[in-house]
Amino acid sequence: MAITTLKRRAARWLCATSELAYRTSFNQRVPTSDDAGEVIPLTVLMFVGHAHVPQAVASLRSFVRYAGRPARVIAGSDGTLRDSDEEILSTVVARIEVARPRLDDVNAFPEIVDYARSQMMGRKLLFIVSASAQYQPPLLYFDSDVLFFPGARLLWPALSGLTRPAYMEEPNRASFDSRWDSGAQSVANAGFLYFPGPLNWKSVLESNAGLLEAPTFWTEQTLVNLALRDAGATPLDAREFLLDYHDARSPTHTTTRANVVDRPYVAPTRWKFWIRVAGGWNRAIASALSKRWFGPP
Repeated sequence: MAITTLKRRAARWLCATSELAYRTSFNQRVPTSDDAGEVIPLTVLMFVGHAHVPQAVASLRSFVRYAGRPARVIAGSDGTLRDSDEEILSTVVARIEVARPRLDDVNAFPEIVDYARSQMMGRKLLFIVSASAQYQPPLLYFDSDVLFFPGARLLWPALSGLTRPAYMEEPNRASFDSRWDSGAQSVANAGFLYFPGPLNWKSVLESNAGLLEAPTFWTEQTLVNLALRDAGATPLDAREFLLDYHDARSPTHTTTRANVVDRPYVAPTRWKFWIRVAGGWNRAIASALSKRWFGPP
């Protein structure tokens, strides 16, 4: 028990100190590959708050480095983003737009407002729903804990041929509202979503209003799944769009295959996010100890 507690504390320490150290790299220019020089006709959506701006910068830099420059980037604020954060995010992709939560009665989706007022995941759901209804598709949403890899050079060619929404599969079937029976079908992680066109959110929200009467942490991901099923969405190749919990306690990584497009470093593996960004253990530990970034930007 003591060893497990120590490992958890060490992981939290590495994440917190790495975010502080990474802030010292904000003024560095990010090199891009030849493939990344072209603008992708795609709008990128990301939900982020002040505390995780360094993580968001690292995520967006990896996208630009390997996938290319999106035509538009819209950051949905969790309510804590500052003007200075917008300036920092704009160093990665020029003219970034920030969508701040509107939690009044004139919101286009009043069904979600109470959830958004009381819970962070409600604000994330409100941003995804509002953005997918408001902005011109195609849209790609990904969480700020997603890193992209060299295989992302094929991301846009893979997505551009899709006519239905697509998603990254969620291997943990306990990550949903307990009131929903997901059945035997594939389920989605709401941290990586592709919308080639609009979804019928109103119908889904109205027919599942009971979930919003007493929402939980997982209600957001559950409602996203219900909307995806309603739209006939398709899962992305789990070998390329990798969501893996198996290496959470291992010093090695599963994202070493050449064809991996991206991976979200969800809570159990978040510490590995910064080791990957730093370029290895030595640089990650040196950066964390000195609070100065020694890895690549």
